[in-house]
Amino acid sequence: MNCFRHQSAVAVGVCRSCGKALCPHCAAEVENGLACRDSCEARVNLINRMIDANVRNLQVADSHNRSTGILVITFGALFLAISVVCYAQNEEFLTMVLGTAGTLFLIFGFMWKKANSKPARATEPD
Repeated sequence: MNCFRHQSAVAVGVCRSCGKALCPHCAAEVENGLACRDSCEARVNLINRMIDANVRNLQVADSHNRSTGILVITFGALFLAISVVCYAQNEEFLTMVLGTAGTLFLIFGFMWKKANSKPARATEPD
């Protein structure tokens, strides 16, 4: 493969932004790759920052997914506990409503925890 601008020069790689073949004269080394000298360097640096930000965002999202399941399970247990108190006070309607809500929260919470038990691997691409 030859350079996009210098057809007689052998390419040493491709630009991470535009995908054009680059010779040593046209290539600028940037973090995690090559860029067209004086034209794509800023864009490749932006791409690198976006990838780094996405890795951090995935880690935060994984943490939020795990804590959401715990929160829903906690609400389910709380509703069930309140329904037991209502049952002791002969409040049949509240017992039924809170018991049903608590059961649904617990089921949903455990399903959520199971579905999100293995966090997505937030790693940088090769």
